[in-house]
Amino acid sequence: MIRKYKKDIIFIVAILGVALLLFIVFQLTKKPGKYVVITQNGKEIAKYELNEDRQVSIPYQEGKYNVLVIRDQKAYISTATCPDQLCVKQRSISKVNETLVCLPNKMVVKVIGDEPPHVDIMSGKS
Repeated sequence: MIRKYKKDIIFIVAILGVALLLFIVFQLTKKPGKYVVITQNGKEIAKYELNEDRQVSIPYQEGKYNVLVIRDQKAYISTATCPDQLCVKQRSISKVNETLVCLPNKMVVKVIGDEPPHVDIMSGKS
């Protein structure tokens, strides 16, 4: 009976090892981004280079806003008027396809690279 549990433990450790290895491979193969694209309500409102340090206030409605900071080729939300402040607590982004999201202010910040975005043949959207 103990052997059965021993085999289960070995199997679980092997699965966790493979998962960790895949995670490391994906993290090491991410490409550095060149731009951040800001969208609100699904519409692109701004695009900034990651290599230019700046601080941008992004208004949503009267009295509601997010402050995006781009520094050292990374972007993060430093201040927001949303009640939960989850966007402020997110880590900085710098790799292609990483995002920052503020749901109450309906804002998404996405890192893109030099290459044109992939277009879905079925929907025609990127």
